[in-house]
Amino acid sequence: MNKMIYVGGTAKGVGKTFVALGLIHNLIKHRQVGAWKPVDVGHIVYNAADVPTDGERLHETAQMAEHANLCNPYLFNEDFPSVFAALRDGVKVETKVLRQYWSLLSQRFEWVVTEGARGLFSPLTETDTEMDLLCAWKPKLIWVTAIGSREFHDTLVQVKALQHAKVPLVGILLTNAHNAKDANLMHYQWVHLEEQLSIRVLGLLPFLKSGLDDPAAIGALMHENMDANYLNLLTEEP
Repeated sequence: MNKMIYVGGTAKGVGKTFVALGLIHNLIKHRQVGAWKPVDVGHIVYNAADVPTDGERLHETAQMAEHANLCNPYLFNEDFPSVFAALRDGVKVETKVLRQYWSLLSQRFEWVVTEGARGLFSPLTETDTEMDLLCAWKPKLIWVTAIGSREFHDTLVQVKALQHAKVPLVGILLTNAHNAKDANLMHYQWVHLEEQLSIRVLGLLPFLKSGLDDPAAIGALMHENMDANYLNLLTEEP
């Protein structure tokens, strides 16, 4: 059984970290759960804002005894596409290193909640895109997208690509990450994603003022606004 629950999404800011934190908080009550963000960028931005990195948030929420570097092996300074950010830092992102880290995590945890990169098709390592790695890993994937025209279009394109590649896609989760006010747009996006992609939308998470700072509040929001069976869908054996 593949132990990876993968939180993917169309772009930066759609709510991937938000959803990953909530999932970890809810799963850890019942299972041994690890967290993984293989590649992240923008360390300078995190420092300037005086906030934890996504990897640090995931690591703390999962209460991992292991060093935070196991949770986030590649963290680059500038907020650029990962391969270019790595080049600027004088580092190469290597697929074999990610495989080694994943092997360690899968041995130590019953499930590993993994936060993906920014889109499927930009290079993630020297040799692979995120799509390449998803095709190799075949995780249980939940696709996160925010409310908006661009997010709607990007989800149609990228989810169709995932379906064509036969990546196990559990469902789509909408987030109101941008605090949209148009209820008709939300309804339209929900209904038409289901119709055009023949896949379940698991719910719509409302805007949360505390943002990433309160995983317990995110977890409660997920229980209130998602398909009641979502945790079983993510963890049941094929």
